[in-house]
Amino acid sequence: MYPCQDVPIIDFGHGCKKPCLYCGLNGREFASDKVLASGMDDIIKNIDLGICKGFYLSPTSDCFSPENAKMSHELLERAWFTKEDIVPLVITKQKIPDKTIELLIKNKHHLVLQISVPDIDEELVKILEPGSALVTERLANIKTLTENGVKVIAVIMPWFNLSSINGLGLALGVNGVKRAIIATAVMNNEARMRMRDSENTQISVRAKWLKDGEGNFLTFTKEYRTIMLKKAIHKLDWYNIKTVVCTSDNHDLDVGELPLCTQFKHPFFGNLEREL
Repeated sequence: MYPCQDVPIIDFGHGCKKPCLYCGLNGREFASDKVLASGMDDIIKNIDLGICKGFYLSPTSDCFSPENAKMSHELLERAWFTKEDIVPLVITKQKIPDKTIELLIKNKHHLVLQISVPDIDEELVKILEPGSALVTERLANIKTLTENGVKVIAVIMPWFNLSSINGLGLALGVNGVKRAIIATAVMNNEARMRMRDSENTQISVRAKWLKDGEGNFLTFTKEYRTIMLKKAIHKLDWYNIKTVVCTSDNHDLDVGELPLCTQFKHPFFGNLEREL
């Protein structure tokens, strides 16, 4: 979970079996005041009590991975049945089951859905995200959802394959994406080492370009990231995709240079005491 997403989370209690190379959240433990529930009974109880208006499903492992998909569907179904105006933040890079697609369409006005599509190169993505769905499967999900009125936000993170943005923009645009969030490769040292040691040269070479940044992070220079992101946003705009830059990792970018996303916002999302 990023600092800007200061919202209650659902923790499945386990990480992904095949974590993404760049992931820094797999197996991470969150402070108890951030965890709304670690299972279905807790989340339903809290919804009944009116504690939250929304929740994040899930930062520690993909909610639609094979081991989580059934529980996620039941949790969403029971949550909306119990409190129809609750707004879950759902982020995935998996193939969404057909019955869950139907559920999301039914509740499209009370949903924030983000689907990760970091690249259209299937071989590259298989290495970056070894336990995730094919890009074609994700795009098929996006097409079905957007054709039925669901507003899907494409997550292009991490983005570092400079030659791919035209093809990626086209693929997202023709499948109905109107909004995207993008960020360049910024990660902790453990994730960087996993990428550096990859057998795929596109990944290993890019990882070697990363240099010391603020704190414990390793990143492209600020100037280089700004140039990259400006070009990407301009090209995505050709396909009528409004794009913002995630600043949770790219926190040093200048306001005015780029359209920055500094705080997750939704009119019906967040704690009762604090609107986001």
